[in-house]
Amino acid sequence: MNSEPTVNTSRVRMTPETLDGKHRLAAFHAGNHFIIESRLLSDATGLDPVMLLILSTIAVGSVQRTMRAGSLEDRFKGMEPLSVADFRPMSRRLIAQATGLPRETVRRRVAQLVEMGFIEEDGRGVRSNNLVSNPRLMGALEQVLKHQVLITNALIAEGVFRVEQSPTSCFGK
Repeated sequence: MNSEPTVNTSRVRMTPETLDGKHRLAAFHAGNHFIIESRLLSDATGLDPVMLLILSTIAVGSVQRTMRAGSLEDRFKGMEPLSVADFRPMSRRLIAQATGLPRETVRRRVAQLVEMGFIEEDGRGVRSNNLVSNPRLMGALEQVLKHQVLITNALIAEGVFRVEQSPTSCFGK
């Protein structure tokens, strides 16, 4: 007998059956979200789309191992500045590989991002530097997330996504 308390959590799912016949609608919402997200982040940072792609790649790549950990510490979930040790540097070669951009373009644009203070140089590459402490960027992120909720709700209403209830242990197992 399992004595652990459980809670019901909702999960949003998409299957080929729910997508069937709704590809154009789903593509419209995905494309629209991409355009809005790009514009919000560009307005907040003053960066062009290529610079945003490189910055996003570095920001995600710098903390990817930490954020994917099975048990994420509370300090990684909030807005508290993280220590330099929490960020892993990325090489320009890896950034070029991840973005599909030429290495020379990455090299030039990374130099500009360092100069602008968005990222920091490390002996092993570059890493982001607590972008969550940038109020303009966090304001844009809040708007991006609000728009993501609107799109998700629209796709649920259209039947592209469906919400499932699943019992989960309160202890995350």
